[in-house]
Order: sequence, then structure tokens, then C-alpha cells
Amino acid sequence: MINTKIYKSVYQLAEKLMDADSKGNMQAFDALYAELKAICITNENTDKDHPEQWETLADFTAEMDEALAGYEKALV
Repeated sequence: MINTKIYKSVYQLAEKLMDADSKGNMQAFDALYAELKAICITNENTDKDHPEQWETLADFTAEMDEALAGYEKALV
């Protein structure tokens, strides 16, 4: 089960990432992506580590190899 606080943070960041992308605001997108990535890294290998955060990060990752690595972490 995903921590509610983390779920809300990931969900809100995903919405903001989609908004920044739709507006072509790459500066905001990059900052939001970094924030989402930091959540994933902070929670990695802890009791707060959850596949949803990794899958969401992978969904917004442009590089295919990096995205696949995120999806693989979500599967584990």
C-alpha cells in the first residue's frame, strides 16, 4: 500500500507535469520532474518505496532506457 502523503505528492506532480508539458513550459517541467525523481530516490529501498512512484516517473521520462529502468523498478 502506498503512503497517502506520497500518493498525493506524486499525483499532484503528475498533474503539474502534464500542465507544464501542454503549455510547452520546459523549465517548469524540468523542475517538477526533478522533484518527482527526488521523491523516488528518497523513498527507494525504504518502507515508503512503491511501484506507483517509479511508474509515474517513467511515464514522464523522455529517454527510453531511463524510462525502462523506472518501469523495471516498479515491477520489482
